[in-house]
Amino acid sequence: MIAGESLDPLVRAVVLFRFRRDPSGTYRVDGTLPSALADPFLRALDRVEEELRQIDLKDGHGAMDRTPEQRRADAFPDLIERVADLSDTQHH
Repeated sequence: MIAGESLDPLVRAVVLFRFRRDPSGTYRVDGTLPSALADPFLRALDRVEEELRQIDLKDGHGAMDRTPEQRRADAFPDLIERVADLSDTQHH
């Protein structure tokens, strides 16, 4: 389980994303997910975002130090990393 969701649909969602780097060095993520994968992925993303908000509050930074958009952007690679890490440990 990752952020309250089963690993399988999260892995299936992540493999559908295309990651590319543009000439400026910015990374882009593209992908279209069917609802069977998008729903659990977005629920997990929401939970990771909330975890980050709670960390901000606990650390005394306040929830407003990072905008909701920044927190969402930070939650995305966090979730991808968790999926990759757990997937690796279960496949080895």
